[in-house]
Amino acid sequence: IFLTDLPEIVPNLQKNIELNKLNDVHGKVLDWTDPSSFTQEFGTEPFDVILIADPIYSPQHPSWVVNMIDKFLSECGKAYLEIPIRPKYEAERLLLWRLLEERNLAVVKEIHDEGKDDWGNVEYLYKEIIRVTK
Repeated sequence: IFLTDLPEIVPNLQKNIELNKLNDVHGKVLDWTDPSSFTQEFGTEPFDVILIADPIYSPQHPSWVVNMIDKFLSECGKAYLEIPIRPKYEAERLLLWRLLEERNLAVVKEIHDEGKDDWGNVEYLYKEIIRVTK
């Protein structure tokens, strides 16, 4: 199991792994713009499960997220995506949905929920995504 994030966040991931005494779980850097350092260290074998939480906070992120799903999701795998519905990122969410469809990545389940984050009440969207084979 790999927990990935930006270099400055990985120490926090590793601390959480230690605190929770998780075995065979690794906190690693995954650069969405260039995953070559990750694949050089761990190979290119795809994953059966990918969890993605709150990944959209800049205009480039939809493309990068879809690229990572497309690169790392196995033929029979599932990606689980959680996105807070923030009005500021509506255009990015719409782009994300279009890019998923263009890459033959289909949403097979969608759930809306409400919760709280550091800024107050938030609506969340959860999507289960699979690869559609032709």
